[in-house]
Amino acid sequence: MNESSATDSGPQRIANQLLEQTGILKRAQIIADLNLEKGKEQTTFDEVIAAIQNDPLLAKRVIFLANSAWFGGRTKVDKVDVAFGRLGTTDFYKASVAAALRFHLGDGAGNDHWWEESETIAHVCEITAQQLNPSLVEAAFFAGLFRDCAVPLMSKHLADYSYLAEDALGFSPGSVDIELECNQTDHGTVGATIVRALKFPAIHATAIQHHHAQTLAAVEDPEAKQLLAILLLGSRIHAWSDKPVGAFHSETAEDALLSEIAIAFRVTKAAIDDTIVELLRLYGLREAHS
Repeated sequence: MNESSATDSGPQRIANQLLEQTGILKRAQIIADLNLEKGKEQTTFDEVIAAIQNDPLLAKRVIFLANSAWFGGRTKVDKVDVAFGRLGTTDFYKASVAAALRFHLGDGAGNDHWWEESETIAHVCEITAQQLNPSLVEAAFFAGLFRDCAVPLMSKHLADYSYLAEDALGFSPGSVDIELECNQTDHGTVGATIVRALKFPAIHATAIQHHHAQTLAAVEDPEAKQLLAILLLGSRIHAWSDKPVGAFHSETAEDALLSEIAIAFRVTKAAIDDTIVELLRLYGLREAHS
């Protein structure tokens, strides 16, 4: 089987068909435009700022995020271009992608639980990366934000998928097997296809493809492996924020995952335990002030 036919087979083929049939990528084009603009050596973001300003719902959400505690909004703004001036390129880019994800890929307020979880885990992954590899902070934010980006789409367009959505928002590996059995594809495959189409770096798709795994073994690239480790650990920090460190070792598979994470970052397992303690502390502080 040649490379092109392998790419179009099985779960990937179904994912491609779903994106084509729903036209979701066209609706989310502003995210691809933001990525292309961010990739330029010199940019003023003028064209994407204008596009956002011409989309009232999107503009309202960008302004809301710019003024939120997550982005340190002490000086309130009421216009998109002013938000860009206050946030700077990096945070404006993040806020705009998060806003566009909600309204153009997440079906707006109809999926409140989904986008709130996604935004929270994006920031948890961000602080996880700050502890383990600061060079991956931005990638960690987007891996967390997009990890379940296919869930609302699949809930809307695939029969009976809504019954599987709650499990998809967790991190059990069993949920992927059930999705494959019922729909011949899964939200990790669809999500990875979406982020590739929206012009994110390849490591984002790799992490999203495997974000229900309990092992890093399927990923060979060292940077992608670290990003996946951050995503898996960040998801657990969010889910187990009220539990002691022992919860992260409570099952054999979970304990083995922490060993793999330690190896991926070339630190001891004890150092990972210390990191978890600090992450739980930071998570608690951010939740208290959010």
